Amino acid sequence: MQRISFSDKLLFPSGDKTLKSGGKAILTKLKKVFSDLWTENQNIFNSIQVEGHADPRPYNNEMDNWFLSTSRAIEIVKFFIGEEYQIREAYENNIQLPLDPSLFSATGYSFFHPPDTVDTKRIKCIFMLGRS
Repeated sequence: MQRISFSDKLLFPSGDKTLKSGGKAILTKLKKVFSDLWTENQNIFNSIQVEGHADPRPYNNEMDNWFLSTSRAIEIVKFFIGEEYQIREAYENNIQLPLDPSLFSATGYSFFHPPDTVDTKRIKCIFMLGRS
């Protein structure tokens, strides 16, 4: 299993789930790499898990950090595979998608499961790739 980690400073404004333009540029390149790999070998990924994390600063209250971390992970998944209506339309019209939506999952950990033990104040989105 491989992990790819990005700092919030690259992807999101503080306290927000909207991707920054610079974050979109980075994710566009990563999406192309994933898509090319998957096109060459559809068995290369067992899953692509996107983890959202938040720092311990209160956003509005503790539950909002759960919401923020989960929403950020969902935004990244949607960036990679599109909105649900786009996926349904592709399936209904037998259009091949660049990546299989069933590979993806989104999880939010708030600040209770820091992505590393050294820097718990950073917000990260982590891609876990691989076969089990």
